[in-house]
Amino acid sequence: MILPRLFLGLQRELDILSKWLCLGVAALVLGLVFEARAEHDESIAVIIGNKDYTSDRIPDAAYAHNDAEAFKGYLIDVLDFQESNIIDLRDATQAQTEEILGNHRHHEGTLWQYVRPRRSHVILYFSGQGLMGDEGRQGYLLPIDSSPRNPAINGYPLDILLNNLAKLKARSVTIYIEASFSGDSGGGRWTGNNHPPPSYPWQQVLPAGVVVISAAERDQAANWDDQADLGLFTNHLLSALYGMADTSGYGNQDRVIKASEVKAYLDDKMTYDARRRFGRKQEAVLLGDEGAVVSSSAPDNPQSRPKTRRPARIIHRTGTRHEPAPQRHEQKAYEAAKLKERTCATLRKQKVDFDKKHGNCVFLPPTLNPAQTRKNLDACWNEWGNKSSAVAKELQRNGC
Repeated sequence: MILPRLFLGLQRELDILSKWLCLGVAALVLGLVFEARAEHDESIAVIIGNKDYTSDRIPDAAYAHNDAEAFKGYLIDVLDFQESNIIDLRDATQAQTEEILGNHRHHEGTLWQYVRPRRSHVILYFSGQGLMGDEGRQGYLLPIDSSPRNPAINGYPLDILLNNLAKLKARSVTIYIEASFSGDSGGGRWTGNNHPPPSYPWQQVLPAGVVVISAAERDQAANWDDQADLGLFTNHLLSALYGMADTSGYGNQDRVIKASEVKAYLDDKMTYDARRRFGRKQEAVLLGDEGAVVSSSAPDNPQSRPKTRRPARIIHRTGTRHEPAPQRHEQKAYEAAKLKERTCATLRKQKVDFDKKHGNCVFLPPTLNPAQTRKNLDACWNEWGNKSSAVAKELQRNGC
């Protein structure tokens, strides 16, 4: 009788001990997640989604707005970013890009104002078009007012990006690029005279603490996922960051997602998806510390990633609100409307310019011959008056 009672007592003690151990492990995990989320209280993100390019030589990046919205959702939902710490732009011009990230003369842009040195983590996400220049020795992110002929003049150089980010002295910098630099995209090849890049666009050695994960190798296209209405890279990247990269086969299920685990997931899922669906090669690029932690608070259920896109909440620093990107069935009508809008804006600008020059004819310097002065005045009026009338007809013809 004594031994059974002894065994029963030991069993009760073990049950109590196991419960305490389970509670302790749960508390430890929750503590790590809370610490990881609190770590982003001072983190700063820059999101740029460039879709509507003004040059007819650069195709629009069909899902750049959607990509940017979805990535912002990840920052808020998973990393618990404060929305006020997210600098978010749609269709950023060169001036707006430099205002945020600085330029070769001055690195102290808006991002520099937001960052707390050695305390803030910095995340940069870009979706749009990229291009090589300088005979293939330099890569550029393209603002919407870029020209493919002169990316060195109106593109944003990758080496300047790295230099300026390094000067922030942030705790870490993670860069995600949904763009290719080959002159090819999900919409097909769009530049035939692009220099073939001899190596990847990031020529310089990355500063310590900087990690880059980009959509495609130097000679590949960044494909579009028409089923998800996202870039193919962004769609699979978000799945990885929402927790799939920490699952068996890619990670070690420790609720900490490393850059190498994201790369392993993309190599398996995205690369196969591109080959099977599009017959193309697309391999993500990882530069920097492969062991760097890029997400440390993966959800309990990695497949709980939101399927619906958020409505556009983004306001430029200029205060211009942008509408959500269209669904696929609306794409052609949307593109036609945007083309008409740009055409009308150009024509109106020309009309104002020609009318101004027509009015300035009265200020022509007089000559010693009154008849010649009158002749010059009539010629000026006729030239700019005719040009103004022609533009007015174009405005009417285009329904402006």
